[in-house]
Amino acid sequence: MEELNDATTAAAVGDAWRLFSQLRPLVTAKKRRMLWNTMLKAYANAGEAEKAKDFYDSMLGAQIAPNMKTFGKLMEAAAKKGQVQTARFWMQEMGAAHVGTMAYNQLITAAANAHDLRAAEAVYKEMELQVTP
Repeated sequence: MEELNDATTAAAVGDAWRLFSQLRPLVTAKKRRMLWNTMLKAYANAGEAEKAKDFYDSMLGAQIAPNMKTFGKLMEAAAKKGQVQTARFWMQEMGAAHVGTMAYNQLITAAANAHDLRAAEAVYKEMELQVTP
């Protein structure tokens, strides 16, 4: 698992996929979601939003329930591509009860990567209204 995490941190998607494929039949039920989220981390670090979405669909197909870390990685992948609307979609999928500063930071990062100052300012104002300290 450590080798997979190293590959995902380095955004080495091909290596991460190979390790994920090897580990998948070996992990216990308790660690399945962690394994899948770790693979999502590779896509997020590489900024591969579309592949992250496809992988998320496969995750659901494998009956792995997403959690906040899942949606955080999906938002991160979209943010790195400057995909504000996609990042917002994943924030909404996360559910209002779980949205916090991290989610808004990803939206601001997406706006910054899209070179959209107005969107970043709008997200910041929205965050001020929604996130309580």
